[in-house]
This record gives sequence, C-alpha cells and structure tokens, in this order.
Amino acid sequence: MSGQLHSSPSAAPPATRLLSLDQFRGCTVLGMFLVNFVAGYKEVPRWLHFEHTYCSYHDTIMPQFFLAVGFSLRLAFLKHLQKDGTTATCWRLVKRGFALILLGIVVYHLTGKFDSWNDLVNARQTDGPQQFVLKAFKRGPFETLTHIGLVTLFVLPVIATSAWGRAAYACVAAGLHVWLSLNFYFDWNMAAPPGIDGGPLGFLTWTIPTLVGTLAHDWVKSGTGGAIRKMIAVGVALMLIGYGLSCLNRVTPPNQLPESPTFADYLAQPPFVPPVDKAHAEAVRNYWTMSQRAGSVSYLAFATGFALVVLAGFRAVCDGWGLRWRYLDLLSRNALAGYLIHGMVADAVKPFTPRDAPAGYVWAAFAVYLGVTTLMTSVSGSESVVFAAVSPQDRLKAGLQLGRAEGAKVGVPPLGGLRSDHQWRTMSRHNCRFRQQHHNPLATGRRDLRAADVQLAEALQAGDVFDRRVGHLW
Repeated sequence: MSGQLHSSPSAAPPATRLLSLDQFRGCTVLGMFLVNFVAGYKEVPRWLHFEHTYCSYHDTIMPQFFLAVGFSLRLAFLKHLQKDGTTATCWRLVKRGFALILLGIVVYHLTGKFDSWNDLVNARQTDGPQQFVLKAFKRGPFETLTHIGLVTLFVLPVIATSAWGRAAYACVAAGLHVWLSLNFYFDWNMAAPPGIDGGPLGFLTWTIPTLVGTLAHDWVKSGTGGAIRKMIAVGVALMLIGYGLSCLNRVTPPNQLPESPTFADYLAQPPFVPPVDKAHAEAVRNYWTMSQRAGSVSYLAFATGFALVVLAGFRAVCDGWGLRWRYLDLLSRNALAGYLIHGMVADAVKPFTPRDAPAGYVWAAFAVYLGVTTLMTSVSGSESVVFAAVSPQDRLKAGLQLGRAEGAKVGVPPLGGLRSDHQWRTMSRHNCRFRQQHHNPLATGRRDLRAADVQLAEALQAGDVFDRRVGHLW
C-alpha cells in the first residue's frame, strides 16, 4: 500500500446501509434497464440512444455505477481494515477484482468467431501472434464488469490514502490516458473492431468516477455537514471541466476554425443535445469529443460531475427528508443479478420489436421486458459482490449489536425462554420478515435455515428487539 493508512476508529464507517446510496444505485440500475432496451429504436428520443459524438443520458449511466462502486469500496476497505488488518483486507479486494475480471470475460466473451480450424490458423498467421491476441481482447471483454475489476485493482494502492492523494492519483491516471490516446491509443481503439467503454486501457479514466466516489464517501461519513454542498460544488466544477475539454475538439484536427471565428465556433456539442447532422459529427470527432467508446477524459469528467450532483439530490431527498421507493431498494440489493438478467430478457423480447416499430409498441415491449426483468431479479435472492459494501453476515452481526444497544436504551427486558405460544408466533413472524428483507443471508438450504432460526431465537432471548413498522432488525 502506498501512502499512509487512515484507519482510525473514528474514520471507520458503521456497518449499516445508507439510504441515499441504495436509492441512487437502484435508480442507476433502472436507468440501465431503460436505455439498454430502448436505445436504437427509431421512434425513441435520441438523447436515450448510445452515440459517440456527445454525452447523452445513456452515457451517464455507467459513470453512476462507478461512483457507487468507489463509495462502497472506500466504505468496505475502512471497515475491514479495522477488523482484519491491511493484508487480509487488500487480499479480499484483490480476489474480488480478479473474480470480476474473470466473470467479465465469461459474460462478454472474446472478440472474434471461427467456424473452422483453418479459419483460426489463417487469422493467426495473417495477423501474427501478438495482433491476434490483441484483437481477441480488444473489444468483447472490456465492458462494465471487467472494468470494475480492473479499476478495483488499480485504485487499491490509494484507496485508504488522503483525499488529496486520491485526487492526485485520478489526475495522473487521466493524464496518462490523454498522453497515450494522443500518441496512438485513440486511433487504435476506434479502428475496427472498435473498443467498448474505453477498451483495454479504459480503466485509466474509469478511475475518475471511482475515486470521486471515495471522496463522496468521506464527505457523507464525516458527520460534519455540508456533504451536499461539497458534492454539488465539485460536481458542477467537473461538468464545466469536462465540457471545457470537449471544446478542444473545435481547435484540433480534423477540425479547423473559420478565418473569422465567433464565440460559438469555439463551443462543442453540448451534453444531452443530439447533433443535427450525425454523420458530420462522427466525421469531425477526435479524442476530445465526449465519447464513452473512447473513454475520453472530457466524457468521464462531465459524467462524473453529473453523477455526483445526482447523488447529492438523493442525499437531500432520502437522507434529509426520509423519502424512498422500495422498488429502488430491490434493484440496489440485487444490482449484479439485475445486470446479468436484463440482457437475457432483452434478447427474448427484442426479436419481436422491430427497430422501426411505432413508439407505443416499443414502450409496451419495454413494459413487458421491465416486468419480467424485475420478477426474475426479485426472486434471484442475489447479493451483489460488486456493489454491496457490507456482507449479509456482517449486517446481521451489526443488527444484533444495534438491537442490544437499543433494547438497553428503552428498557426492553429479555424474552426469556419463549415459552408462550404468542412469543413463538411473534418470533416466527419477525423471523420470516427478517429473512424476506435480507434474502436469507445465512440460508442456502434447510440445514442453514434451521441455523438461521436458532440464531434469531438466541437474539430474541438476548433482548434484541425488532422495528415492527418495517420488519428490520433494530
């Protein structure tokens, strides 16, 4: 680990879920369901499509995931650092990072397909061993899950350092991406077959939203107030920086200013506003264009700032006013399951939804797709290894500790031996609610179900209490 570890007891976050982060993550998952289905349909507004010449709403979804990942990584690292020490904590994240890379390769596959052995041998001889391998790994594997795994490993050396250290690390990574892209990488990555989400070196700029997410964690967990103001201020600054960098497109090849330029000639295509002439916009794009495919610094800076402002809004509405939508909680708890499921459901629905279908038909098909995806996600009972900062077992332990403390505060006596039928019914009802809320965190079979029942009974006997309004362990 580089830098000083900031692992004082006051810095370690409590093992509880943050409502605003859960709602933000759930909203991001819902946005992913939306744009990944409707993008490309003729009658759907272009700002929902995935283009490579400006920043559309579609392009803001993935940076929001990475912002949440960074928040959760910082939260989990500091928590486990206190309990397990530096070596065990780092090893935990290393294993998670490599697991996600392997999962990404399995889910997205390598680039290329060979129907015969001769095709494979000829391709290897034509391209040479090095180019053959580069082409295979250039496009397919490097999407969301793979990039999350790579970024996890890349930011690990600074995940516990100071805020300024993490900010400097993000700037160095962004600068390295700019230098490599302007020298050779942009042309190589955009050539056929083009890379996805920045290609193999995209993790350098995906570091930006991840480390900004760690800063958001610090602001929220500091307990000093002003977290919303800081997130909005930094978010707006990043959006301005991102748009300013995108304006360099106007003064760099293949573009050239007119002889008597006006102020408007220096301005790039604004975010969320599709260019009128799409073909011209594609012809004049370069590295400074906001492009998710290129993983450009301008795009990641702007989209990270936008994500931070959105998170600030959830912080105000959810943590400040106490508002929540249970549907977003479901999507947040099962983010990985939803990610893996929604593509399969889309593959089943889209063959019957032509690209030129009327708008009403497209939205009806989306409703079917969303309903099936939600149903499958809700019954999956999957806890995301990507986004869940605290394991189910740790949440149970934290809940037991909170229960004992709250029970002592309000003078709730122990429930003794649970002799009466009413006490047994009460325990069973809360047991059922608990397992529904936490998706059987300790139960994978009948034997484990009995073990969970025994543990809950022991908790009740110890005087732990339940919040009867929501059925959560208190």
